[in-house]
Amino acid sequence: MALLEPTEQPPVPRSHATASEARADRAEIKRNFRPEGCSEHLRLVSTADESAPLWDAAERFVYDEYRAVGYCEESPKGWVEEAEPFRHGSTLHVMLDGEQVVGTIRTMFGPYDELPIGRFGHDIPVPSGRLAEVGSLAVSRDLRGLGVANELHRAAVQQVIASRVPAFCMLVEPWSIEFFRDVYGLPLVQTAPPRDYMGSLTVPAIVDISEMLESFARERVGMYHWITEGLDPSLWADGSIPIVLD
Repeated sequence: MALLEPTEQPPVPRSHATASEARADRAEIKRNFRPEGCSEHLRLVSTADESAPLWDAAERFVYDEYRAVGYCEESPKGWVEEAEPFRHGSTLHVMLDGEQVVGTIRTMFGPYDELPIGRFGHDIPVPSGRLAEVGSLAVSRDLRGLGVANELHRAAVQQVIASRVPAFCMLVEPWSIEFFRDVYGLPLVQTAPPRDYMGSLTVPAIVDISEMLESFARERVGMYHWITEGLDPSLWADGSIPIVLD
């Protein structure tokens, strides 16, 4: 489940004499839009070590945030027990303020039916084989809307791209489907009807990674450069990522 926190949207175009000028301006704004970053004093660390103190601290942070809004059941362990079946082999991306956890997101890998999204089934064809799911997003209340969620999502999606799986999945609230499509240009496709899951109405959705990168390269150059910053050059060399020259 992604505890999504909306961040700053692209600026509204200035007023124009004609509708065509306004449309052109909006298209240019979207083409160059880059998500807002977080404060430079925060640092991002990723871990797949379930025995690490950071892992425990991150799990407890997610639990506290989810319990506050009713997204999980009470647990004597202080971890989100609904996520326990998917813990092994996953990665936690953790935002730290000093040594304090202020944000997390999780990436999980496996076939569609073996990921959390598999509980929803699917009404459309989905890729077979290994996929990724991005979830368990939680951000400290005083940092929501300040770019932390953006940086966590980027870390998760970059890991997914580097893993060379064909698609990644998300469980989101219904309103956020259009939010991700319009603001970020993310080609989310709903896979099954929404239903109640972990305390809220939830929609299962999937993103084809090749389609996402090709779309960014054509129409969302700002997003393309933002999502590919720091990735291994081998991903361009083997054709996993389209080349953009501007």
